[in-house]
Amino acid sequence: MYLKGEEKMRFFEILFIGFTLLTLGSIILKFDVAKRYRKPIAMTEIGLMILSLLIDSYRWQIIPTYGLAILVIVLLFTLKSKEEIRFPKSLVVGKIVGALLAILVTISPLYAFPITQFKALSGNYEVGTRSVMLTNNKNKKNEKDMMIQLYYPSVDNKGKFTDYSVDIDGLRHELARTQGMPDMITGHMNQIKTHSYLDGKVASDETFPLLIFSHGMTLYNRQNTFQLEELASHGYVIAAVNYTKDSALTLFENQAYVPYEDKDLTLDYLDKHNLEWQADARFVLDSLLDKKNKKYDDVMKQVDTDKIGALGHSYGGATSTYSLINDDRIKAAINMDGGFYGPAIKEGDITKPFLLMNASDTIKNMKEGKDPLFVECGIRNDQVNQPGVYKLILPNTDHGSFTDLAGFSPLIAVKNADYKKTFETINQVSLGFFDQHLKGKNKKAVDSFLNEHKDIKVEKY
Repeated sequence: MYLKGEEKMRFFEILFIGFTLLTLGSIILKFDVAKRYRKPIAMTEIGLMILSLLIDSYRWQIIPTYGLAILVIVLLFTLKSKEEIRFPKSLVVGKIVGALLAILVTISPLYAFPITQFKALSGNYEVGTRSVMLTNNKNKKNEKDMMIQLYYPSVDNKGKFTDYSVDIDGLRHELARTQGMPDMITGHMNQIKTHSYLDGKVASDETFPLLIFSHGMTLYNRQNTFQLEELASHGYVIAAVNYTKDSALTLFENQAYVPYEDKDLTLDYLDKHNLEWQADARFVLDSLLDKKNKKYDDVMKQVDTDKIGALGHSYGGATSTYSLINDDRIKAAINMDGGFYGPAIKEGDITKPFLLMNASDTIKNMKEGKDPLFVECGIRNDQVNQPGVYKLILPNTDHGSFTDLAGFSPLIAVKNADYKKTFETINQVSLGFFDQHLKGKNKKAVDSFLNEHKDIKVEKY
């Protein structure tokens, strides 16, 4: 088990917040220690503020604490050696209310907008990653060139993990726009810590299956970092496709910046447009199997080309499903809460291992019948009730629960959501499924996991 990426607490930030609140409390409650040691306490306050900024780095959620710390320092330096801060006895209740409000104002942003954390990788490998631009010779413009993010088993790495995204500011702004969220929800994406090394050394002790990952419409190819890194640590190579003009942001190697192109996402458009995504996914797979690109040939040398799978979320889940149906090279696929946009799936179309994971909130919307799009998706969901298919409904989840966005804020999550638990479930099921159908091992892993988690609704055909 690879444990180097174990979650690390933001030590100085926590110490700074706790010390600030304790000092404020001692001043309000007139503890003698605040009067007697005001200068050392003030210097400690300043020191912790600086350390939290330098080591744990700035994030806007701590702004109320900065303001509170400045107030505390001012109050400390106004104390005289033989004098205490005097509050009228009539303001006892006010002091208590003020202290509670200070705690509320300080803690609320930290709770409402936490930093998404990924569990330490559980596989035997470290994880390497790199961005690769695939040039479609049939087009001279960037719109059909593709950017992919490779994740792969790696060894013997040193140094720091790579950033969550190359252009994190651009991504967070475009993501907020495409998701209709305020910037404050995506404003701390730069604080997300990965477990992968940029251009890490490729593990060469064995060959690995290849997985093609497709993101959701308006999202981005690293949206499932929690899942893709975990799979790579267990011996999978993953190519995460960024669908140009349909992702929140595409940044090409020449620094060309292509944001999401607004469009009317009608059912008819989604059905027709998914044919382009399928073609793009085939182009990516064709390019990788060609092995003529020095930017990834060292990775592809370790790929077992007879063991290829696909997985995707939302619109990308539909792409993965149709890739399974139409591309003989794809041997197994997972669809994470994706509507089946494309041609009607007929009986007998799905002849290879297929797993559909749905969110409980998505199924609820399908059954309520208030939105015609959800009604149609519910009808199409039944089209995949074919022999060998697994269908799961994860409790306390919504559409975003299958992505890194699930940890961005509890304010946008469904009731009783626990993103870390959901991530663990998705990872266990995904790994067990691909291990069974691509590697031919752990054949009872998925069934064993589901038997232990009765809260997950299961349909097996």
